[in-house]
Amino acid sequence: MTLLAPTRFTEESTHAVNVAAALARKRKEPLVLAHVLPQGILRSFQQLESAATAALASEATRLSDTGVTTSVAVLRGKVEAELARCATESGARLAIVGDTARPYHPLRGGTLERLARAIDLPLLVVRDARPFEAWTRGERKLKVTLALEPHAESLAARDWVGKLAEYGEIELTAVRLWWPDEEYARRILPPVEGHRAIAALVQQETEALLAGLPPQVSRTVRIEIGIGRLADQLTSLANQTHADVLVLGTHRRRGLSRLNGISERALETAPMSVACVPLVAPVADLSTVAAFGSALAVTDLSEEGNRAISYARAVLDGGLVHVLHVSPEPFTAEREAGLVKRLAEVIPAGAEAQGARLVIHVRHGDVANQIAATVGQLSPDVICLGGMRSLPLAEKVLAWTGLPVLIAPTPGTVPAGKTAG
Repeated sequence: MTLLAPTRFTEESTHAVNVAAALARKRKEPLVLAHVLPQGILRSFQQLESAATAALASEATRLSDTGVTTSVAVLRGKVEAELARCATESGARLAIVGDTARPYHPLRGGTLERLARAIDLPLLVVRDARPFEAWTRGERKLKVTLALEPHAESLAARDWVGKLAEYGEIELTAVRLWWPDEEYARRILPPVEGHRAIAALVQQETEALLAGLPPQVSRTVRIEIGIGRLADQLTSLANQTHADVLVLGTHRRRGLSRLNGISERALETAPMSVACVPLVAPVADLSTVAAFGSALAVTDLSEEGNRAISYARAVLDGGLVHVLHVSPEPFTAEREAGLVKRLAEVIPAGAEAQGARLVIHVRHGDVANQIAATVGQLSPDVICLGGMRSLPLAEKVLAWTGLPVLIAPTPGTVPAGKTAG
């Protein structure tokens, strides 16, 4: 893949070009150096073009001498439009620029913001080249703070961090800003003082979003209730973790709607390097969805409820299956032992010998509440329910836990002409 490094021949641009060269050298990727000249009919325009061409050629020679395959592009016109066109024509996967911040206008925005909206690839704004250069030499991990939400734009940024790990090891802190009222409404739960239970669900959901990242990425999740201006809060948290780069997904807002944009403000004001990742594809990369390692099978001890156990085993192809039965009424120790015995009897014969590990749990109370509590304690990857009667329950469980829910079909519901798998 190609890397694009626009330059204004400033000290900041030179630092960014050096980072781009270090990345290109690490994976033997081609590098395009670009400079944009203003379009006009000035008498000195030819001299400017000649000087820019000579300066780019000198830079290209310097980088080629270090083992980087380098080409140059002298462009004419609006900076963001010409660089967007150059990125498309060169097939670039990443644009790397220096801190080109200029006086910021609240309506027109700044150069970095306009560039981030124009190009269809991640934009890395380098404000300190030293961490990146040491990282590509293998001397340290790159410290990355990722703003993570369960939304497509944010997941695109997460996937990009996974690709960034191709250049070296990453120490990732994923920050989730959340709002209690919003989370209670989303999960159809009544507010509870202290928010401990809902915070645990948010933590678990956020950790699950990172499950498929490559092993080169060590990860920590930090959840914080959103307060004030979110870009400033994210920047403050990135400072606390001594981040080398803050990574954000972007909506690529235009017009007045961007005045509330988090990534736009972070690009202009964050003291550390910032990577802005647009959602180009309609769906974020699904390669980071990890295989299921454990399941929670919930049964009411009916025939269709017990099918959840078989489906949980099939989904895992081995692994740990937690079998849960919830009694609507409290029970004695004797009654509990009887329920455990009945659950053991419905577990398919030879299940343990086939690689599955099954653990039985018996609880009492509201079924949905007890499933949510069990999920909080056991952290399964998937929940299996039995029968079409479970659909209303599945909706609640999905909203409360954020986990995938599999409903085993009721016996006899296979359409005519089909065979059960």
